[in-house]
Amino acid sequence: MLTKNTSKTKQFGFIAETLEDLIEPNHIVRSYEEVIDWNFIYPLVEDMYSKYYGKPSIDPVILFKLVFLNYAEGIHSMRKTCELCKYNIAYRWFLGIDLHDKIPDHSTYSQNYRRKFKGTKIFEQIFTQILSACYDKGYIDNEVIFGDSTHVKANANKRKSKNEIIQLGVKIYQEELDKEVNEDRIKHGKKPFNPKIIKTDEKKTMNDDEPDDELIKYDDAEEIIDINGDGESDNDEISTYDPETGEIKTKKRYQMKTKNMKVSKTDPDAGMYHKGEREKMFAYSASVICDKNGFVLSTYVTSGNIHDSVSFFGIMDAYNYYNKDNKTKKVCLDAGYYVPSVLKSIYDSGKIPLVPYMRPKTKSGFFKKNDYVYDEMFDQYICPNIKLLNYSTTNREGYKIYKSNPKDCESCPLRSQCTNSKNHTKVVTRHIWEDYKERAHDDRHKLENIPIYKQRKETIERIFADAKENYGLRYTRYRGIDRVSDHITLLFSAMNLKKMARWNKSNKDLSNKFLFFCRFILNFINNLKKSEKKEGDLFTSHLYVNTLNQSNVALILFLN
Repeated sequence: MLTKNTSKTKQFGFIAETLEDLIEPNHIVRSYEEVIDWNFIYPLVEDMYSKYYGKPSIDPVILFKLVFLNYAEGIHSMRKTCELCKYNIAYRWFLGIDLHDKIPDHSTYSQNYRRKFKGTKIFEQIFTQILSACYDKGYIDNEVIFGDSTHVKANANKRKSKNEIIQLGVKIYQEELDKEVNEDRIKHGKKPFNPKIIKTDEKKTMNDDEPDDELIKYDDAEEIIDINGDGESDNDEISTYDPETGEIKTKKRYQMKTKNMKVSKTDPDAGMYHKGEREKMFAYSASVICDKNGFVLSTYVTSGNIHDSVSFFGIMDAYNYYNKDNKTKKVCLDAGYYVPSVLKSIYDSGKIPLVPYMRPKTKSGFFKKNDYVYDEMFDQYICPNIKLLNYSTTNREGYKIYKSNPKDCESCPLRSQCTNSKNHTKVVTRHIWEDYKERAHDDRHKLENIPIYKQRKETIERIFADAKENYGLRYTRYRGIDRVSDHITLLFSAMNLKKMARWNKSNKDLSNKFLFFCRFILNFINNLKKSEKKEGDLFTSHLYVNTLNQSNVALILFLN
């Protein structure tokens, strides 16, 4: 029989229940509220608001809850999030806003960010608070950590750019590298390098009565070194004293390295990214470290043209900042981190790096570098034709250079597979920290480490896939590295929050099912004991009865 709805609920219906009664007991927003006490935000923002003057503000907890709903529910638009909160009762319950109260405007958060939150550490503190909650619940296992980076498309037109000469920064480990390079040069009878001096055209003057001890180290010209084996000398500076004029003249022998790069006119902090067949675009690089359970332990944002081996030091500093314990024993990384400086820093921190082997990039038809055997005792290389390549020098970049005897190469039958050098000299380089690469190569093949690297696709790669597919990490709507960094920090905070909420909900459901099962077994045992009293011939074994009694006591203790 056809039934028509003739009620006038739309015009005259009203709800006689509370928001608490309308939300399902197993709704995900309940878990958002249970896993963390959101009042922790108040002390963080207290100094940003006036205590005595001004119009009453919107509750900052509501503002940040709106942002977390935007990320965790995959809405990707604050305007749409505020619109959904008007009609979604569960969202209103989570925000603590009654049905008759007004939802904040979508521009409220952006204005508060610009006026209050920008340039503060509140986003890092929120990330730390959620991460601490994950630690407290025992969800994080950071004995082995996994690290990698992914690119986030910037909000910048790739056609609006300009070419600029950018001065490359000094490496974070440069001082340590320079020290070991000079020690190696002295060990081989070479003169140590003078400290690098930034290029300058200024001339210094001094009086005759002033001490000239500082000039002594510049009087002896530093040895000109053929770094690349191409006949060109390394740049440096030499200062000489002219006794007639009393001036110190500086000749260019070294200048800071520069590079011609494309810079976006829209977002200068973004870097031009291009890899393989992928689209050329301005992007940011988001580095992440996670545990084997998929919780994000730290994040670090750089320009898209920064290599992984450079951003690694930033992400490890962030990891040490967010995670105070020293339980980490192994660090599993991608092949992009297979460089001496990264491996050395990991070993020096007491951890073991697990990094895949990277094939030598050699021209087709030529011998690979591993075809040349290194003799550690005599510090020589042996070529495939059983000839020696002797030590020549150590350059500023930390590479020891080994050269063959031109007489041996001139008549060598394998020369066409070895070198095309016009002076018949084969050059092989070896970094002074090459031992760390060989050590990492050995650790990778140990039986206990082989299964760990396979977990990368289940951990860090899954995090990136989930973040891009469900949390909007494919691109950013914001500009400037600080704003993008705050955005990505909140995004991964929301990922941790949602994962923790799901785990908490699953554990609660599993616990309820287990309790039900235990009660069932307890009732079953009690019924068996009652039957034993009624019919004594059914259970004659005292051992069986004692077992039932022990099981009964154990279950009662567990349930209580």
